[in-house]
Amino acid sequence: FEAASHRTACKARCARARLGRRVVRMATFIDAALFCRRLSRVAACWAWPLDAIVLVAGKNSDIEDEARVRAMHVWLFGVQVPESALVLCRAGCAIVFASQRKLNILAALASSATLMPRSRGAGQAVVDP
Repeated sequence: FEAASHRTACKARCARARLGRRVVRMATFIDAALFCRRLSRVAACWAWPLDAIVLVAGKNSDIEDEARVRAMHVWLFGVQVPESALVLCRAGCAIVFASQRKLNILAALASSATLMPRSRGAGQAVVDP
């Protein structure tokens, strides 16, 4: 009896998780003003002897180093952007490299960040002109 109830509970949790992912994907909202304020805070507090920092996010995983990148994405954008690269510049500008689908979600940031689509496949350019 206990194993059957555990399986039922697991199925219910999985169903709720699937439903939750669908709801989040449909209700994605990017606040461009908040992004600009937070990007300005990063530029104002810049203490590194570098001109730019690149934050590369791979596929979703539980690796601790990528957790920091995901946290920065959530703080800046309000959402995670897996399989992307974010370049933060000392001058207070940002460049986002991601698939066209992800850039469509981030389209609200087009006036405050450079959005660069990437293409996949052998022999193709990494960035579309």
